[in-house]
Order: sequence, then structure tokens, then C-alpha cells
Amino acid sequence: MNEQMLIELQHHISQVIGDHTAKMAIALNNYVLDTAASTAIYAIEKSTGNKLSNDEKDKILASIMSAMDGKLEYYMQQAYAAE
Repeated sequence: MNEQMLIELQHHISQVIGDHTAKMAIALNNYVLDTAASTAIYAIEKSTGNKLSNDEKDKILASIMSAMDGKLEYYMQQAYAAE
């Protein structure tokens, strides 16, 4: 292989790894959101003995997402500062 082919291969591998990493990060974020919301909903329903409406569940999820957005931004800043 010549140098140009190696550079092109490296670029392609970097793109594939970057795409895969981004998809895995999105999946992990969605998993964390789902787990946090499910845990909060279960705890509220268990402690109150009442079933939450879908609207109430949506509000809990929105609150968790809002809180996590701020945290995610903070952790991203930390990660990039470590480079």
C-alpha cells in the first residue's frame, strides 16, 4: 500500500469509529434517561400508592431530561478539557 492509500484508509476508519461512538453515546444516553424515569416513576407510585397518568410521567421525563442536559454539557466540557 502506498502512503495515500494508508491515509485514506485511516480517514475511513476514523469516520466509522466516530460514527459508531456517536451512536453508542446516544444509545447510552437514552438508556440512562429511560432508567432514571422508570425508577422515579416506580418510586413515586410505590410511595404514594397511586398510578401516575401519562401526562405526569411525561413531566417527570421532561424534568429528568432537562436536569441531565445541564449535567451532560458539564461532563462534555470536562472531557474536552482533559484532552
